[in-house]
Amino acid sequence: MLAQQTRADEMVQYVKEQAVVGHPDADLKLDLLHFLKQQVVVDRADAGLKLDLLRFWSKYPYARFTPAIITRALDPNRRTDISQALDSFVKAHLLEKRVQQGLPFYCLTPEPSMRQWVFNMAAQGDSLRPWHRPFYC
Repeated sequence: MLAQQTRADEMVQYVKEQAVVGHPDADLKLDLLHFLKQQVVVDRADAGLKLDLLRFWSKYPYARFTPAIITRALDPNRRTDISQALDSFVKAHLLEKRVQQGLPFYCLTPEPSMRQWVFNMAAQGDSLRPWHRPFYC
């Protein structure tokens, strides 16, 4: 937990330094980093996974998926982490959760400003990949 928080602080500091230099996308990146930092500290979920979820929803903005389909698309070995991340996105009003015939379905929020935020964050996420360190067994 402490290591994740320190890493998130390093990411925010790096983007702040770029903002001083006048990087054109620094404000948007800083917004994304603050969101991810809050998610890491509050929910203890992996920021990289949440970034992958943002990208997933930017590719399929009008679809509804069950958690099983989302897990299969992202990483079948992280079912619990993906469920926690989906629930945190529902709490943040980025996703809606609907139950149909006993199955939970997730879809991107219909609110235009939140949808645009997801698209912007997913587009900026690739530029933050230097901090994405895969887990090796």
